Amino acid sequence: RRKAPGGRTKENSPDTRKSRSLPEITMKPRFLLLGLAAASIGLLLGKRDRATATTYPGPACPREGVEVLFVGDSYAVGLAPYLQARASTCGAPWFTSAEVGSNITKWKSRIGPLLAEHRPSHVLFSQGGNDFGRSDPEKVRSDIRSFLDQVRSAGASPAWIGPPETPFPDTIGVREMWAAELWQPGEWHSLDSRELEIPRAPSDPLGHPTQEGYKKWAAWIWPWLSERAGRALPLGIPDARSVW
Repeated sequence: RRKAPGGRTKENSPDTRKSRSLPEITMKPRFLLLGLAAASIGLLLGKRDRATATTYPGPACPREGVEVLFVGDSYAVGLAPYLQARASTCGAPWFTSAEVGSNITKWKSRIGPLLAEHRPSHVLFSQGGNDFGRSDPEKVRSDIRSFLDQVRSAGASPAWIGPPETPFPDTIGVREMWAAELWQPGEWHSLDSRELEIPRAPSDPLGHPTQEGYKKWAAWIWPWLSERAGRALPLGIPDARSVW
């Protein structure tokens, strides 16, 4: 058996999987009013999970055998310590590679060596905001497709953490690009973070969360990840679309 970081194996002892309480994230009223309408067009948005409760009703830990590679931008940098701590509590192997200011073009070139090194079962990525203002939408779309092709070819299941609301517009439709490219039968797809009320640093013109904001955001992501990773099917299973 391959050892996880710190000498842990992929097996988890029973006492590491007890439920833990999660910090509350306040919902914005206007998104509560739009919840039902948004759900009706979910298929058109790439099977995204939408934040419709104060905490995600998922398990405290992923199933045995889940090994996550987490990559991404400044949001990933802020989220990583809190997600890593939860992974450690569960005894789940977790690897992070994140860089402030990085975009999909950089990660398209970097993901291959990371997949070869860590051999994850799942790849979680926080990407998009640094592509919102680009003027080459076809390049962005092509790089998203290349990134996902590499993840899938390595036998890993991909999932995208969509950016929260930003003070700058998504001028080329990056969110829709990710949603469209992520649609594959049996995969765990994406989390729409725009419906979460995440505390932001008032002095930050880019709207990054505060440390408390990252902590609360991670508290919502972790049970979502645990539940979705448990449901993801190996690629190539016939009729996998029926699980939805």
